[in-house]
Amino acid sequence: MDTTLIESLTGTFRDECLNAKWFLSIEDARKKIENWRRDYSKDRPRNLLWDLTLRQFVDKYINHLRGRKTPFLTIHFPGEALLHHKKST
Repeated sequence: MDTTLIESLTGTFRDECLNAKWFLSIEDARKKIENWRRDYSKDRPRNLLWDLTLRQFVDKYINHLRGRKTPFLTIHFPGEALLHHKKST
């Protein structure tokens, strides 16, 4: 994994979780860190995914595979760009 990505994640984790919360016990720390990890990994919109959460992106991808194309996201396969972003009108 790229060192800059790891450093970015570490900095974000420190700023948003470790420096922003008080931990009352080891168990409390585990719960709060897990909640932060879940938010960071699954619930937070991503620029790379056109400001969709991972769950929203996966749902759109599954719908595409089932033949229900979404209005602004089209998945392409080998020989083409993997993803195209179409602006809604």
